[in-house]
Amino acid sequence: MVQNISKAGRPLSFDRDAALEAAMHLFWDHGYHGVGLADLEARTGLNRSSLYNSFGAKEALFTQTLAHYTDQLATAMLAPLVSGQAGLADIETFLRGLLQHLVAQRGRGCFMVNTMSATSDTQPDVASLATEYVQSFLQTVRAPLQRAAARGEIQPERVEAAAQLLLGVVLGANVLARANQSASLIEAVLLSTLQQLKPVGGPSAVQAQRPPVSGSTAGKPTRRRAVSPGT
Repeated sequence: MVQNISKAGRPLSFDRDAALEAAMHLFWDHGYHGVGLADLEARTGLNRSSLYNSFGAKEALFTQTLAHYTDQLATAMLAPLVSGQAGLADIETFLRGLLQHLVAQRGRGCFMVNTMSATSDTQPDVASLATEYVQSFLQTVRAPLQRAAARGEIQPERVEAAAQLLLGVVLGANVLARANQSASLIEAVLLSTLQQLKPVGGPSAVQAQRPPVSGSTAGKPTRRRAVSPGT
């Protein structure tokens, strides 16, 4: 709980996290420029001085709501990639979970992705958070891709390209969701990516494309010992 001092000198207590959550949803729905101080007062139940004393100016509050979003919702969405023990199966779990989230939050998309599309050079703190979000996603998605490579599901040299592909697909799916496009289209965009990641012929095709281990006799003609007549 946070305490501010009222004009009469009495401390006023409020739940800071609840106020931050309320402001986050307001900015998520309407964007930075679509929200005024009166809107923030109405949604959080705090007056302007309490908002300023607790969170700073509007841009500072907006930045804090973005950080709150990535700490809470975005982290939970990425859990299958972080804690999974499989490879492509973990990525499929993540993509299906993202699909369910986007359909349930119809017309909202991702708060961070929405912000990225509207970020300008006049908001360096917001741009920094967006860059951090992108790099964090790439780092997180590399882990299951590396597990997939170790399991023979993809070529090891394809890990980085696959991570970048997934970044583009996830950003695009969120934009489609924000634009209120059909669930079937978003599903097709997300799940068709799995087919692009999988090699034609399955894991056996990956194994077949790998160069032979040094010293291996695989692929070499077998020499037979000459047999003398009568033996």
